[in-house]
Amino acid sequence: MSNARRNALLISVGGGKGGVGKSLVAANLSVALTRLGMRVTLVDADLGAANQHTLFGLTNRGVTLHSFLEKDVGSLEEALVPTGVPRLNLLPGTSGVIGAAHIGHARKLKLVRHIAALDTEVVVLDCGAGVSNDVLDFTDLADLRVVVTTPQLTALQNAYAFLKGAVVRGFRHAARTRFEQDRFDVASSRVETERLDPWLRRLELESPALVAHLRVLQQSWGGYIFGNLLQHDGERRVIDGLVRMVHDFLGVDLGTLGHLRSTASAHASVTQRQPLLVAEPRGEAARVLHAAAERLLTVDVRGLRERRRRPPEAAPAESAPPSSEAYELQPSDPSNEPSHVETSRLADHVRRHTRHPARSSVPLHHRGRVADAELVDVSTGGARVRTSLRLERGDEVSFAVSVEGRASMLVAVVRWTEGELVGVELRDPADGRALRISAGLRPTSDVGELPVDARAS
Repeated sequence: MSNARRNALLISVGGGKGGVGKSLVAANLSVALTRLGMRVTLVDADLGAANQHTLFGLTNRGVTLHSFLEKDVGSLEEALVPTGVPRLNLLPGTSGVIGAAHIGHARKLKLVRHIAALDTEVVVLDCGAGVSNDVLDFTDLADLRVVVTTPQLTALQNAYAFLKGAVVRGFRHAARTRFEQDRFDVASSRVETERLDPWLRRLELESPALVAHLRVLQQSWGGYIFGNLLQHDGERRVIDGLVRMVHDFLGVDLGTLGHLRSTASAHASVTQRQPLLVAEPRGEAARVLHAAAERLLTVDVRGLRERRRRPPEAAPAESAPPSSEAYELQPSDPSNEPSHVETSRLADHVRRHTRHPARSSVPLHHRGRVADAELVDVSTGGARVRTSLRLERGDEVSFAVSVEGRASMLVAVVRWTEGELVGVELRDPADGRALRISAGLRPTSDVGELPVDARAS
């Protein structure tokens, strides 16, 4: 969205629904990043309903992000407030000012430029909830996008709507003609659970170079789901279901950044106006948030930025648009893939095919070649493998596994592939029948270890 040179890593924290703990996650993630030695600026970009100053026990002294927009101060640095946490400053937002939640396009561009140019190592943007253009634009500004949700179905639905809005809004920013922008306005106005791929295929007939770039944006979206307020570990599968739905309907692969249980300590940290990681620096929440911060800092952000930059030669020529129906999101063939998911179907979708994290390094064999690979996760429907081998649908691969302590070779058939990430169906090497997996892989030094209850169906 901005052409400003970005010196800092920009991380947005958003959500589709209020009350999911978005601001709490943003605040404590910021603290965790400082514990890793980073200089962090937390920007309360929840326009009109800011509360980060309250979470840090600060009194809003009147100089805020809104003060900068109104030209009461000349720079964002003048509005920064020390939080009391070493290496962490806060740019307070605005609360209770009528009209503050809606800023004009020119002022928004100015704000984006100045946020991107802040003298810091990491900027954490606490975005508002919902799918307003201002919220989605702050999300699009970020290098890495964290979406917070709870396991409640309504929160999952709103998180999905937020994610679709953010993806389509990012597509619109990639457009260079009015015709292309109009197509994205159509997409963002349609039913939230329609698939993007049929629409992209139609748009590809008119703007193949643009769609090629949009598919790169899908693959480099840099998004993560953070599950909050879980009551028990079993609710992780519901959060994982949202990740699957985003892949299936939006073509975007999200990482799962962490899961936090609902605890009295987290609630108390808000009422006591002290970040949870300050009150309990060695608790379970601290371990989860520190791991999340470490993961974000290991991302190749420079590579993400390069991939997202649209090549100049890809700019399409301006042309008169055909009929408005030609590129609308339309229902898929009902005998093939349904394009609309009712609320009950959404509930089924997020419970289907529980994926168990694996993170096992395995030697992958394919047509006489051997390459190191990583088993990402497994489910009753197969496994996901990350490999540098060039594979195609239908290819057979095999890798070393341990079943009940005995090493063997497991056959897998490639069902889909997107670059290095490959989906495979696991097969019994003896008779070729599909294996059903009902527990997770456990990493070992040189092979993946299958659970003892892996069996042929």
